[in-house]
Amino acid sequence: MSAEVINLELANLAAARTFADRHIRPDYLVFKDETYFTWQFKTPCSEEIDSGGACLALREEDERLSALVVARTEGIWARGRLIQGAWLHELYAEPERQGAGMLLLRKMIRAHGFIGLAGHSTYSSVVLGSLCPLIDFELERLFAVCDPKATLALIGQPSEVTPSYVAMNRIGAAGGELEILTGFDAAYDADWADFKSRLSLATDRTAAMMRWRYLDHPVFRYHCRRVRTAFGNAYFVWREEAVADRAERIARMCEAIGSPKALAAGFPALHGEMTSQGIAFADFFCSNASVLAGLAAGGMRRVIPHPDFDLPRLFAPLALDMRRRLKFGFALCPAAPEDNWHDVSQTYFTKGDVNQDRPNRVL
Repeated sequence: MSAEVINLELANLAAARTFADRHIRPDYLVFKDETYFTWQFKTPCSEEIDSGGACLALREEDERLSALVVARTEGIWARGRLIQGAWLHELYAEPERQGAGMLLLRKMIRAHGFIGLAGHSTYSSVVLGSLCPLIDFELERLFAVCDPKATLALIGQPSEVTPSYVAMNRIGAAGGELEILTGFDAAYDADWADFKSRLSLATDRTAAMMRWRYLDHPVFRYHCRRVRTAFGNAYFVWREEAVADRAERIARMCEAIGSPKALAAGFPALHGEMTSQGIAFADFFCSNASVLAGLAAGGMRRVIPHPDFDLPRLFAPLALDMRRRLKFGFALCPAAPEDNWHDVSQTYFTKGDVNQDRPNRVL
């Protein structure tokens, strides 16, 4: 039976839903809603970036899909130059079409110099790693308690020392003026240009990209903040997440952009806002060592996966048995042989890069 490779578009959405129901999971969000499907693959890219060619499928003669690779095209900042990249959402092939997954991914790699993935399966790692050198790592997770009592209630195996640990907040006085952002302006673009100049690798978070990703999100309401400090501007993006069937609410931070000193001075203002809104605790996943250090100086702490003070990672529904860090990976194809990309501490990756901060089946 012959088959053809097609671009996966809105016209193929019904076939993609059928494929996902059969092979991934029922009501898979990526294909469930036309509005969400259209939004998530319409990334605003610069003129140098071709926004097409990231979602591919193998269509059989009977019109059903037997394999697909679903990704979002992005501009990627790679050591001072902008390249075309793609964040991989899904890679799957029917058992009798296992080679098709590699075929589709190889075709996508030819159009993209960077392939990134998060929370990925062994299958995705093996297929991508067989085509390009794959760098696997985990994002560090920071947290800050806003309401010790509410946070304590979410810890699965507390001991007699847990209440004292949870209450060990060392948030300083707010060192800047917090501003609500209803858009990202030229001042943000200038601050981002300065920030990314110190990075080895990151999604190019232009003002247009940030508006699309956070302010234009069709489901979530994100809070976008700028804190003006004596050390420059610090930018934060976060949203509330309810704990299923409970009263507690969590702040999920997706962005922290600024110099370490600006982040350290700006975070207490953000923490004050979260506390006033009844948040239990905030968390943030990030790869960049300087950002992590700045937030730690501002009062955030690294999550330590010990039963006495192990904070859950998923809340809708609440899951106490999930890994606490977040697996990420990327491949650069081709990369210059002399370039060593393994020091991920100079990258800037967060949950906002890919579909790791997204609605789930409960929502």
